[in-house]
Amino acid sequence: MLKNLPSTPEAILAMEWSDYEPHFKALQSVELTAANVGEWLSDWSALADRLDEQFTRRFVATTQYTTDEEIEKNFNHFIESIQPNARTEEQKLKEKLLASGLQPANFKMGLKKMRAEADIFKQANLELLTEEQKLSGEYDKILGAQTMMWEGEERTISQMFPLYQDKDRAIREKAWKLVVDVRVENREAIHS
Repeated sequence: MLKNLPSTPEAILAMEWSDYEPHFKALQSVELTAANVGEWLSDWSALADRLDEQFTRRFVATTQYTTDEEIEKNFNHFIESIQPNARTEEQKLKEKLLASGLQPANFKMGLKKMRAEADIFKQANLELLTEEQKLSGEYDKILGAQTMMWEGEERTISQMFPLYQDKDRAIREKAWKLVVDVRVENREAIHS
């Protein structure tokens, strides 16, 4: 059913809501039958895969390059402009499948999960999800900027974690204290 879905990371990252929307509309327009529900679910999965890949690539980039404003802007654009629309359309597709009464083969647990998701979906929560993701990004940015000196080498907090496993208790304690000191220094930024 769905044609021309991009398959390269670059093409997926370039997708805007206007690229996704026709595919959602095409899925919504299908009259579901026992004969076509498997293909319909497969097409929906392919579309959801593009959304997931775009989100994941943009999210991971924000955690790798915490000071890159363009990467942050692209991530925020996705969670503000694409993700809420996609979640709204996915809700419509869930409702469509559930209303059909069809029981696709080997999809009993999928239907159960889908029914629960459809039941708790609230449009107003999409704005809250966006805000939560932005706050999480700010938190990651603060943590990503935290560094300390260890034996003449600048290290991030995550680079300190292996030292917590050292056999020497003094090394473990010194590493832990350095991390705690840096976190205490940044507590106001984290809690604001």
